[in-house]
Amino acid sequence: MIFDEVDQKKTADKVDTFFKKDYERLKVMASVSIGSSSYGERVSESKLNGQEERYTRKAWASQIVEAVQTAINSCDERCKNLLELRYLKNYAVWQVAQNIGYSDSMYHQLRRKACNQFADAFEVVAEPLLGDDSDLHVYK
Repeated sequence: MIFDEVDQKKTADKVDTFFKKDYERLKVMASVSIGSSSYGERVSESKLNGQEERYTRKAWASQIVEAVQTAINSCDERCKNLLELRYLKNYAVWQVAQNIGYSDSMYHQLRRKACNQFADAFEVVAEPLLGDDSDLHVYK
């Protein structure tokens, strides 16, 4: 076997947690407006280093947010639709199920599949940014 066995339910739950906690924080970090100093104001080297660090963090967060979108776009159409509605547009579970025309149990099956497809794609696209933290899979 090429890959270790994945616990699909726990992986889906880990992806859900990633979107609810990490992704929300990354979106905020990526959208923060970083002010510059006024003209004519002397800027200390430490202040410049701090500002450079903030720009670097913002760029890093922006790249991860972009990696999330790339990973979602890599999923099949039904999974992509579910992921976008649930995690990018923050629809409630019942709204997503209603929108895609699925029963509650069918929604949960598709959610598990979608989250696992996302984890597969995210591991590849986000690895240069996050290293081992890009792997959202939970192994058996």
